[in-house]
Order: sequence, then C-alpha cells, then structure tokens
Amino acid sequence: MPGDDGIADHPCRVLREEPPPTPAGARAGPADVLDAVARAAVDAIGGAVAAVICVVHENAPATFAGSHPAATMLDAVQFAGGEGPSFEALCQRRTVRVDDVGAWDGGGTWRELAADAGLTGVISLPVGADDETAATLSRYRSAGGWSAGDVADATAFTARLRDLIAAVFRFATDARRPPPDLP
Repeated sequence: MPGDDGIADHPCRVLREEPPPTPAGARAGPADVLDAVARAAVDAIGGAVAAVICVVHENAPATFAGSHPAATMLDAVQFAGGEGPSFEALCQRRTVRVDDVGAWDGGGTWRELAADAGLTGVISLPVGADDETAATLSRYRSAGGWSAGDVADATAFTARLRDLIAAVFRFATDARRPPPDLP
C-alpha cells in the first residue's frame, strides 16, 4: 500500500527523509559530501523521489551515496549483480532511461526491488571524472515517466558533477597519504 509520498511500504522503501546529522567533531568523507549532492539532485529534477551517486575509483565501486540508504542499496544491488540501469550507464558510458521499471529487460533483482518499492522509473547518467574515477547519477521516480525537460535537467546537473567528484576523491586520496618527511 502506498504511503503519503506514493511509495509502497517495503524493506527497500525510498523516503524523502534527511539522514541523521553527522555527530559533532566527526569528519565528513566522500560519501557524506556526495549524499548531500544526491539530496540536491532530488530537488533539481521534477518527479524525482530519490537519487544515488555511485563512484567507481581505481576500477572498483568506492562509494554509493544517496538521498536515502534504501535508494543507495538499489544501486549497490546493480553493481553486486553486474546488471541494471546504473551499471549499464557506467559500463556503456551512456544515459539509460527507464520509464517503466516493470518492463526493464535486465536487472532482475534490481527490477523486483524497485518495483516492490513502488518506483516506476529511473534515469541513470554516466559521469566521467578523471582517469581513475568514474561515476553514475541515478534518479528514481514513483509516478509516470521522464519528460524531455526532466532528461535535459538531469543531463545539465550531471555535467556539473564531473569536477566535483574528481576533486572529492583526489582530496580523500591525498588525505590518506602520510605527510612528507621534513628535515
């Protein structure tokens, strides 16, 4: 049965809730920064109820960040199983638009979880960051398909992510390096 936001109650329920605040004194990492970007992506696209950023760094999934942990899990399932719109967008470096989750040909586990959560569509866009880092941005909706304007807005938002993602991972990598020996 759908909730107030039109998304079915389910263990994979995707809500428009703010995550708990970072405890005082805790340092934000790449996932924290990208979680905030994913929440902004929900608001930037008409009809989106959730957004996920998956970053592959040095040929391995490094970060799944999203507007809600359950949405993030949907993309993680795709990369674990090697199929689904986000996985396809990254591997084929092209936008994957799904207006009807139930009609999606691949991604059986992902498709079932998304449909059970009441999600009707997703648009996944590749984000090339640098030689070591690539990413996808996926936006989920719970009613209808994606309009041409939605796709244009998603494409414009994604284009601005490239430099941000590269910088976040470059900073995180540099922060883990030991300081140079000083005389």
